[in-house]
Amino acid sequence: MNQNDEEICLKQCPLCKTPILKTQRFLNQVKVILKDISKIKTKQYGELAVIRSKTKTVIESLKSLDKNFISNYIGDKHCNIKHSWNTFCKPLFGFLNNKRSKFTLPANDIESLNFVIDLFINTSKFKNRIKEIKDGQRKQTIINHFDWILSVAFTYAQQLSNQQKSDIRMEMIRGSRILNLFEIMSNGKFQAAVTMQTLDTNEIKKTVDNMEALLMSCSIYTLSRDQDINKLTEEIQQKIDDLPLITDDERQMIHAAMSTSFSGGIKAQGHWCKCPNGHIYCVTECGGPMQQSICPECKVEIGGQSHRHVSGITVASEMDGARNLMFQY
Repeated sequence: MNQNDEEICLKQCPLCKTPILKTQRFLNQVKVILKDISKIKTKQYGELAVIRSKTKTVIESLKSLDKNFISNYIGDKHCNIKHSWNTFCKPLFGFLNNKRSKFTLPANDIESLNFVIDLFINTSKFKNRIKEIKDGQRKQTIINHFDWILSVAFTYAQQLSNQQKSDIRMEMIRGSRILNLFEIMSNGKFQAAVTMQTLDTNEIKKTVDNMEALLMSCSIYTLSRDQDINKLTEEIQQKIDDLPLITDDERQMIHAAMSTSFSGGIKAQGHWCKCPNGHIYCVTECGGPMQQSICPECKVEIGGQSHRHVSGITVASEMDGARNLMFQY
């Protein structure tokens, strides 16, 4: 009974290592040890009444989420994820339904369950943004990612380690970055930029592809990788904002203004051209170039001589719907 007097721990049988909890001869010593251990537990986990209150709060939160599961869930099909949710929730609800007032959860379980509750709530905040994604495949990709995170959290809800929590947080960050990327790709300005296929817009598309490859990689998502993704996001947004893109209404207004110099007026087509790098210009009157020049944007040759365009010139269909240049070289 005098072994390990420097440590606060239960005494053990020296042969079988069974903790000694009852003994007439050394009962007072056992009581002193149990009292010390109780003080440590109270300091570490709090008073029993506080733990019971936290237990009740956690389970009530779970019951509220369970009641509103469909409205909180990000997708339309929720059967599989709801099954995982029920697997760990229903036993907890059963304890309260049986009115076992003395039922308490270990402090670690309370912490893990609170983590899962916050995770589910934070995931549901993405619901409206996900609905706005027009591309069905991209929408399902982001739903699958969050489903996977929730499935892991629900499976280990009462025993999540600190490492698992850290990994889940990073995957949540990855999910939000994927959603940001899909929002950029769904943006009308980005789609118009890709359609233009100029030197600048091709660079934007290349940056987006690079960002998508980093996000969809099977590698562990780290803070350093997230910093790289954040830089790419800012770079893409800046490039898109700097593009001189115009709306369809603005194109029609420009065409109407310039067509006064076209033979055939506003109904004339094929007067709008693109340089080899996709920058748009027009040839007035009959649409056949009589003068050679250089593109003010990229400095390549444009125009032509004797109604013949220089090599690499294509029709700018987006301006007037033309399929061919007025004069082919």
